[in-house]
Amino acid sequence: MEECAICLDYMQMDITLLTCLHKFHTACILEHRISYNQTNCPLCRKEARFMSRCNLIYNNDSSVSYKPYKISKI
Repeated sequence: MEECAICLDYMQMDITLLTCLHKFHTACILEHRISYNQTNCPLCRKEARFMSRCNLIYNNDSSVSYKPYKISKI
């Protein structure tokens, strides 16, 4: 399982993929951008925009697939 480089917790639900292809929990990357007033990736420091939100699906063969993130209605 992959870990979020910001909080170091395992990533599975509500992940944001940046244009530099690094992944973070959506809440973590949003908090990081607000706290530091930056749009750079915290790992590679490149200017990076949000590319997509997804959930990571860990398959039985140890591969990872991506499922689009959907906000559920209350």
